[in-house]
Amino acid sequence: MIESLSSLKIKVEVRQCNVGLEADVQSMVSECAKIMPPIRGVIHGAFVNKVSCLLMAEPATIFP
Repeated sequence: MIESLSSLKIKVEVRQCNVGLEADVQSMVSECAKIMPPIRGVIHGAFVNKVSCLLMAEPATIFP
């Protein structure tokens, strides 16, 4: 995806922070504001590292 957007002359920055901590988000946004134009879009990806078998999982585990 990054290559596709970059080929369209779209500046892409990959940043990491804990969105559960407001201070982390504020820090990242402040840092970006110093070196980039205004943020016009965000693609958020989340990952939970919990290995389990879907066939054995309870629905409440999959859909909390």
